Amino acid sequence: MHVLTCCCRSRCGREPGSGRYETDEYTRIAQRIGDLLIHGLAGASADWSTGGVEQDSERTWKLTSAVDSTSEAFLRAATVLVNEQGYRGASIDRISARLNVTKGSFYHHHDTKHDLIAECFERTFAVMRQALSLAEDGPGSGWSRACAAARALVRFQPVGAWAVAAGLGHQCAA
Repeated sequence: MHVLTCCCRSRCGREPGSGRYETDEYTRIAQRIGDLLIHGLAGASADWSTGGVEQDSERTWKLTSAVDSTSEAFLRAATVLVNEQGYRGASIDRISARLNVTKGSFYHHHDTKHDLIAECFERTFAVMRQALSLAEDGPGSGWSRACAAARALVRFQPVGAWAVAAGLGHQCAA
């Protein structure tokens, strides 16, 4: 994979050279940077509302192409456990118990816990890229598209009690 690295010498808050972008993002990033330089972040008349209610088309966004429901179930269970209890807390026993399967069933589908957790991260990044791509092609301002991506990600992510208590999912509501 070729990457474009950050070269702003830490003005963005990152270590120099730490920002990475995939090559298919180069054109879009160049256009956005040019737009920021010419027009600024937000003009005086910028509208920061979400533009009303969620678009009907957002509900049809497919953020994953997982066809194997068993694989998807393991990924979701492991993701929830890592989010709730961290890497160490997401033990093979707990993942298996969450799915009501045996440890043997876990090992039938995955070589190690590390492999499953790595798949969880890969899937999460793929889902985020898909949501951002769908939002980029959607209608409205950048802010309304960012809210659309956030809503799609909140709908996709299994919601634990901590997220409900924190009010997540309502941040970009109209």
